[in-house]
Amino acid sequence: MGKEQELLEAARTGNVVLVEKLLTTKKGILGSATGSIPLPSLLSMWKGLNVNCTDSSGYTPLHHASLNGHREVVLKLLQFEASSNVADIKGCLPLHLAAWRGDVDIVRILLQHGPSQCRVNQQVSPPPVTPLTPRDPLYIQNHERETALHCAAQYGHVEVVSTLLTELTDPTMRNSRQETPLDLAALYGRLQVVCMLVSAHPNLMTCHTRRHTPLHLAARNGHQGAVLTLLEAGMDLNCLETQADLVGSPSLEVFSPEDEENPYELVTSVTSAVARKPSSLDISSCQTAAHNNVRQAATGEIAGVDRKSLDTLF
Repeated sequence: MGKEQELLEAARTGNVVLVEKLLTTKKGILGSATGSIPLPSLLSMWKGLNVNCTDSSGYTPLHHASLNGHREVVLKLLQFEASSNVADIKGCLPLHLAAWRGDVDIVRILLQHGPSQCRVNQQVSPPPVTPLTPRDPLYIQNHERETALHCAAQYGHVEVVSTLLTELTDPTMRNSRQETPLDLAALYGRLQVVCMLVSAHPNLMTCHTRRHTPLHLAARNGHQGAVLTLLEAGMDLNCLETQADLVGSPSLEVFSPEDEENPYELVTSVTSAVARKPSSLDISSCQTAAHNNVRQAATGEIAGVDRKSLDTLF
């Protein structure tokens, strides 16, 4: 195993002692007889190991440490000037992974202590050969146009959502399926996140597409608490989806994230942490059915809906 692979594996497993050893080793060149060492080799030894090396999925050591919740390793990597702005092959930064995991400590560290401080609202272009810099105008939506706030809202990580909102994350940004963080929180029944978003940003009540509203998404999955919260916040009960938008829209992913395995599979090989999307339930419905489901959820008629019964809703 090469030194870079060794560093990636140490970051993934949380071996902070080995991480520090690999990054501080200068091979004793100051105290050795350097006259016999070729200049290129001498410069390489002095420069040391690349702290932003990547595996086949584009993960840097900082990606691995952030995904696996290794706070001390994250701090150590940042101490050695690891960049928090390097995107993996799916456009995800360490901040996306920490937000998905719900690790608010690592999220705060990445936002506050990285030498290339994260800007939370901009889109990442396909990963360049060199790490992105703070001056790069494109940042931190991944290739599905999801921000860290999307990741945290979908999985109901309240503390992370609060932290990102404090950092002035724009909650109106939409992913490639035209979903805002509020849409995802409503879709998956993340009641605390729904309450937090509508309270902090009342403009979200009118910021929706003709394709869907958060109210439609909550009603489809039978999340009565989210439906009632949205109605109390002033969302229009009579807003209809259009048939054209429904037919052309992507399928909705109806699943329970708590029951899902890690979509960034944690396996023994450093190079095989690959995102896995959950299975989707294809939604094709008419205006009347969607509108009726909103009314039923509001009155508690579908409060006990389960995953199997979702097939009969539309």
